[in-house]
Amino acid sequence: MRRLAAFAAVLAAASARAAEPPASAVAPWSAALTFGAGAMHDGAGLGLEVRRGRVAGFLGVGSEMFGAPPESGPRGRGLGSLALGARLFSGEGERAMLTVHSMLTSWDGLQTHHIGWQGRALVGATVGWRQRLGAGFFAQAGIGAAARYERYDRATEAPVARWSVVPDFDAALGIMF
Repeated sequence: MRRLAAFAAVLAAASARAAEPPASAVAPWSAALTFGAGAMHDGAGLGLEVRRGRVAGFLGVGSEMFGAPPESGPRGRGLGSLALGARLFSGEGERAMLTVHSMLTSWDGLQTHHIGWQGRALVGATVGWRQRLGAGFFAQAGIGAAARYERYDRATEAPVARWSVVPDFDAALGIMF
């Protein structure tokens, strides 16, 4: 009788294990397009996110691309900008999220002191929440802090090259594919 009970237990465990889906079926790749504001969206703009399970990577382009160095007047213009980052979720692309990100903006300005590269670099982290809003749609918000480095020329004074810590936020609406 004991052998029959042991055999039944082994058979039950083996069938339960066989019924589990493979790891690749649990976490397929998915993509999302977001429209939002914050460093993760390069100021205010669009973001593309690729996710598998609870981990996602993203790329953002937005208004910083059209920015100019402070105090540059009509001669200042943006040469390009890009935001990159990674996000970890408590659920499958939803609920609590931890995000680390960076943003790099390059400017062309006065060039009075010929300091070379002019622009802004930002590295930050936020904690937030993503909520699904029906089939395929979601909203997200996050808050945190970032380290920012700026370097640019000014018309009447010495060039600026400084680090600062700034508040960071993210607010977006998106659609999953």
